[in-house]
Amino acid sequence: MRRSVETLIVGGGFAGLLTASRIPGAVVFEENPHVGIPPHCTGLVSERTVDLIGSPAKESMIARYRSIVVERLKGGEIVNLVPDQDVVKLDRVLLEKILETEAINQGSAIYTKARVLGISNNSIVVSSKHGVHRYTGSLVVIAEGSQQKFSRSLGLVRKPELLVGIQGFAKTHGGLDEEEIYVFVDDEIFRDFFGWLIPLDSRTALVGMATCLRDTNNRRLGLFLRILYKRKILAESVLTKMYGGLVVRGSPLEKHYTGSIVAVGDASNFTKPFSGGGLYPSSVQIGTLASKLRRYEPMEALIRYASEIRDYVKSLKRQLAITRIIEKLGIERTLLMLSRLGILRSTESFNYDYHDKSLYTKLKKLIGIRS
Repeated sequence: MRRSVETLIVGGGFAGLLTASRIPGAVVFEENPHVGIPPHCTGLVSERTVDLIGSPAKESMIARYRSIVVERLKGGEIVNLVPDQDVVKLDRVLLEKILETEAINQGSAIYTKARVLGISNNSIVVSSKHGVHRYTGSLVVIAEGSQQKFSRSLGLVRKPELLVGIQGFAKTHGGLDEEEIYVFVDDEIFRDFFGWLIPLDSRTALVGMATCLRDTNNRRLGLFLRILYKRKILAESVLTKMYGGLVVRGSPLEKHYTGSIVAVGDASNFTKPFSGGGLYPSSVQIGTLASKLRRYEPMEALIRYASEIRDYVKSLKRQLAITRIIEKLGIERTLLMLSRLGILRSTESFNYDYHDKSLYTKLKKLIGIRS
């Protein structure tokens, strides 16, 4: 059976739901039984991101932080990063539930347990409990997340580096500043990423780490937790209610649409390459796309959208290039060299959403000294 819809959205994660809340009358197809699952994200965003998302983000805020302390895992603070704005922790599951409600209130529909089997220009094939149906529309938005099955097959994204993030709740000894986020670096245990501890109250924290997909095993996580326990940061070296997922480290193509099909969010590599954070890039991207769709027909809207988002795509490419340099040197090693040479001070201001602005000048000085 063929059914006509104005805008078809593949995927009901953050990017898909935000798109549906911005484009009235859209239809979202989500393969999971509920939105917001499985949880996988720390939910840390800038105040700027909260403003871009709007009331759903404000209603799902659970904590606020004023600085990020970067330490060597085995001990020793390297730098205290003071973001250009507060960092906010969102309840990601709640955020997506509220976005779902907002999308429905805007006239969009959310179909769960609906798996998209194929995409062609202006149409998708969906399998659900009602059978297999073809839906047609004037615009197809691919918001499938890190799996990138359709966005890659259509040439809308380059294959990114995939990391695995895993986290859970831990008991602490107390005494941690509840307005500080703690980041741990160790080039042996974390390799191309880092570990984190996010205080939730005086005795509980969200603790996690990420590592390359090829290095995924519980041994590194166990080492991380045991070291925090030996340092008397954690009261026990175990995590409860663990969850995680893939972290996308790549950059978007300047043209990530074809015909009337466009990829958004993780499906298009709209993530901050160093941290893997996707809520700010997705919010910028989808806000720009929606503003054009409100004024122009889909084909014209996509052309104008691509032109307006181009500068931000270039910023994400610069961030990826800087990240690759730091990966090659080692995060821990890079920070220690910057610190010992006086390029990195003990307290530094930090642009939370544009890492290239914070890191480019310092790396340029470091490379100049080494050459």
